[in-house]
Amino acid sequence: MNARTLRLFLACFFIIDGIIVAVVVSATSSPRLGIPVGLGVIAIPFLVIPGVMAIMAPLSGWTRLAKHYRAPDGAPSGDNLAVTSAAFRSPAFRYNNCVIVWADDDHLHLRIMKPFDAGHAPLAIPWNDVVAIEPGVLFAVVQPAHGPRVFVPMKYVRRELEIRATPLPGETGATGVDTIDELSLPTSGETSP
Repeated sequence: MNARTLRLFLACFFIIDGIIVAVVVSATSSPRLGIPVGLGVIAIPFLVIPGVMAIMAPLSGWTRLAKHYRAPDGAPSGDNLAVTSAAFRSPAFRYNNCVIVWADDDHLHLRIMKPFDAGHAPLAIPWNDVVAIEPGVLFAVVQPAHGPRVFVPMKYVRRELEIRATPLPGETGATGVDTIDELSLPTSGETSP
């Protein structure tokens, strides 16, 4: 699901919900009361959600990350970017299905989709500022030099993990050998020590 589809779904959901409440209230009392109540029900999410998100930004650590890794204005954006989930500091501070994440050769980019972006500046965390990446089954834990841990789906860090695992020319890998051919792997009849 992309950001545009999700925004359209949420708008339709809130409008239909408000209409249903207005009809139910006006049917049980009077039309003069039902219409304002229905409009109030439509307006409540648009008032409450930005307030909650503005509180979440400093609690989750997004504000601290934004001090060091605010994305430049020219960062990619648009409706074709996928919406996913991510967490900050710990899995408890999870942003479910409202984070737009993408990675390029230089940065891990994160932004909160509208209308949930109150207090959340777009982020561009440089890969060379990431001190550790802990791969997991579904999510990876990315530790920037400045700020809390970021839990993002594995697909966004796979390429960076491959780059970090590949030795530079003239260097040996983590195993101390230049190529995989130099490793002495046990054959089917041998056992490893």
